[in-house]
Amino acid sequence: MILLFLLFGLSLAAVVPSDRQEMKLQRGGCPPFWFSFNGRCYKYVSTLMTWADAEQHCVTQGANLVSIHSQAEENFVKLLIRNFDHAEGVNWIGLSDIHKDGRYFWSDGSRFNFKLWNAKEPNNSGGPEPCVHTNFGPSKGWNDSVCTGKYSSVCKARPEEGWIWSDGSKYKFSLWNSGQPDNDDGNEHCVHTNHESNFYWNDSLCSNKYAFVCAARTNSNMLLLVFLFGLALAAEPPSGGQEVKLLHGDCPMFWYSFEGRSYKYVASLMTWGEAEVHCLSEGGNLVSIRSLDEHNFVNNLIKNFDPTQSGTWIGLTDVHKEGAWMWSDGSKYKFPLWAPGEPNNAEGKEHCGHTNHGLDYYWNDGLCSDKRAFVCASRI
Repeated sequence: MILLFLLFGLSLAAVVPSDRQEMKLQRGGCPPFWFSFNGRCYKYVSTLMTWADAEQHCVTQGANLVSIHSQAEENFVKLLIRNFDHAEGVNWIGLSDIHKDGRYFWSDGSRFNFKLWNAKEPNNSGGPEPCVHTNFGPSKGWNDSVCTGKYSSVCKARPEEGWIWSDGSKYKFSLWNSGQPDNDDGNEHCVHTNHESNFYWNDSLCSNKYAFVCAARTNSNMLLLVFLFGLALAAEPPSGGQEVKLLHGDCPMFWYSFEGRSYKYVASLMTWGEAEVHCLSEGGNLVSIRSLDEHNFVNNLIKNFDPTQSGTWIGLTDVHKEGAWMWSDGSKYKFPLWAPGEPNNAEGKEHCGHTNHGLDYYWNDGLCSDKRAFVCASRI
């Protein structure tokens, strides 16, 4: 095998033994140590972990364990593994039937529309084997296994989406000045307008200090404050406790519908990691909250099953990097609703988020090992 690694040269080259065709690992628009294939980013993780720990590790990187949807993607994943592990050991992928034996799903929620099982697999050898790895046996196919085995893994994520509006609206109109955006020195990630460019747009250092314009919705109780790149968001909940009706819509039994997603309250007390894996087993993730209306819906859902409104896990975590909060389903973290004085990372150990904290029932960072009820969410 020939390996060529260029730290910033965007490619690794390797010979594929099976067909003698050379494939290249390319960075494309992916971060360092991630490699691009068909518009997605992939990362090999050599650390040996259980399936659940590997999935949680991928989530902290804004990704999931890899889902595979074609022979070409399978070949790419094997090539990626081979470049870092010449022995081609087994690696966790995002496939499991934890929820129901024989009903496989991908942890990123994508369709199970391609399979490459080894001969006579899956077989639940010796008992339940709910999790799946690749590179098993002479044919290097897939195998079902106990989830507690510790293996390397591959994560899969979407590349950065480029320019976005801080309020979440679609970026479908642009008015850039000539030659812009140019990302001068690779550090210009925020945008301003000014009279010198006929009020066209220019990308700029986010640390520059300028006047700014705020925009607010006039038909709701939400106040949006934008400091150049949406650095602050404040919200006032409806006073007096606005009633929100729970409707099943097109959701399964025990799930409730809100704006195109399904939500389920789970009363069983679990750690944050256990709760996320449970939601994955039901085809969802711990809930991400993107608006005040959604927050009110989630809290109303909790209140219907728990009148005391105890602290309840949501999908927020900064376990990967202190202060860099992210949602476990990979959606953008653009609506914070922390309780006063939170998050405070008490004793340097609070890396998971729950709702229903304090008098306002807002969010708090807590110990990931605490056991709480939780809310799952999935697309309808």
